[in-house]
Order: sequence, then structure tokens, then C-alpha cells
Amino acid sequence: MSAISLKSISGITSITTPSGVNDVFTVHSNDTNERFRVDQHGNVNIVGVVTASSFSGITTEIKVSDESTQTLTFPLFVNASVMGGTVQTANLEPKAGSNLYFNSATGQLNATKFSATTADFTGSGQVDLLVGSTNAGGASITLDGDANGDGVGTDYAYIQHKTTGALEIVNQKNQSIDFLTNNTLRWYIYDSGHFIPHVDSTYDIGSDAIRVRNIYADTLYGDGSNLTGVTQSDRPVGSSSASTTFYEIDNEVTISTDTTLTRASSNAGLMYTKFQEVVVADTKSLIVSAGETLIVDLYQLS
Repeated sequence: MSAISLKSISGITSITTPSGVNDVFTVHSNDTNERFRVDQHGNVNIVGVVTASSFSGITTEIKVSDESTQTLTFPLFVNASVMGGTVQTANLEPKAGSNLYFNSATGQLNATKFSATTADFTGSGQVDLLVGSTNAGGASITLDGDANGDGVGTDYAYIQHKTTGALEIVNQKNQSIDFLTNNTLRWYIYDSGHFIPHVDSTYDIGSDAIRVRNIYADTLYGDGSNLTGVTQSDRPVGSSSASTTFYEIDNEVTISTDTTLTRASSNAGLMYTKFQEVVVADTKSLIVSAGETLIVDLYQLS
């Protein structure tokens, strides 16, 4: 038996639209608004939400129209379901969340967290990776590879662009920062702050063509034999006694052994000392090598 009531239709197996209505069948609500439409091609248009226990068909395609007005959208996923150690791939509930959203106007995908074993950012032309703050709050990239990967505590490192504009490279752990080229370790910054080459007597700072302007240091170590452009006549040394060395800052020097003065340079010439007094002990001698002259800065030699 067929029955038509205020809220339902039952017992009717088919409805055929008469001629003259453009082969369109519609259903309206009490406010006269159209809620359901079927056209002559079988296309169904429903205003509102469709709820079903499942969807099936020849294909799995869902037609999605281009959204140009409401550009903020949420990607749709399904709940992960594992039963008996097997990931279920059917009859899964779709989900979306505010922690992941996509702006179709700018092409920007926003997420609060990203996790992956490897990640590739590839494309034609120049490829840029931007980490930026829209309210001048600073930006950083955190690296945590030797512990649990949580980026907290003292076992991680980070690169940070501070709100002041300064760039920081920070190793939170008590370990060095290493510099490599050609997959070869070249320099360290030790955890103590020292800047040290990886291999002794191998790497330079500057070059003959591109030089460092000034070097400021409290102490320079080495014999100075490779220094160029230095006047060595201000520093004569005693060749007969390793304990006898003249320095221009001394006020007095005593020659306690037989000493022959020669220049630190291999070239003969004047040897200057700015001592106020040079004292030669009794029975000892101070000999100036042939072809050289000792000038004691207008003071006395006794």
C-alpha cells in the first residue's frame, strides 16, 4: 500500500516527471527552499549534509570544485585503524583538525608539527625554504640527533635568527661546532671557545693575495723565521749562550758568559739595543761579529 504523509512517502517504487518540466525532479522543505534535485542526466544536487554508512560506485572519484571565496580549507584524513597487526583500509571515519590547514589562495600549508624519517623539498629553478615569524618573534631551526629528538634540555643544537636581527649558531651540548668542506673536517670551535684547525700546520687564515687586515693578540708563539717585513735589528741575540737574549724593553742586561752577537737575520748589518746599560762581567767578553755594528742607544757599554 502506498502512503504519503506530512513527513514521509512509502509504498511508491518510482516517480516519473511529466513532460514540460525540463525533466527535473525537486524536493522542497516547508519554507519553499529547494533541498533535493535530480536532473535528466541523473545528477543529484543536495543542499546540506549527506550522511551514509558507506559510499560505493564504479570509481572512487569525488568531484571537488575550485574554491575562490572561502580559501581557508582543512585537509581530510581518516582515523588510523589497526586490527590484529593489520592496517585497515576500508570503512574508516574521515577526520579534519585545526592543527593542519591549507590556504588555497596562497598555496600555504600550515601545521603545528612535522615528523618524518626523510623529507625532500624539490622543484625546478631555485628552491627556497622559509622559516619566518609574522610578528617579529624570531625564527629558529632545532636539531636534536643524539637523544630522544624532543629539542629540550642540553642535548640539542639550533640555528636562530633573533628579534634583534643577530644570527646565532648554538650547540647546547658540551661539544664542538665543526666546519667541513669536501666532506673533510677542517676547523673546530671547541666547547671551551677555542678556534682550532683539525690538522696541524695545514690550513691558512688569509692568503698572499687576500690578507687579514689586523690581528690583535696578547701573545704570538713561534720562532718568527717565516715573518716578512719585520725589522730584526732591534733584537740581537747571543749566539754563544742560549741564555743571553737582548730585548729592547729591558733597562739593563749583564753578559755573564763569553758571547758573540749576530743578527737574527742572516743578513749582516746594524744591531740596535735600547738598554740603558750593557754590563760585561769580569773576565768575560762581548764580541760583535765581523761586518756588524752594535749601537747601545746613546747610553753606555761597560
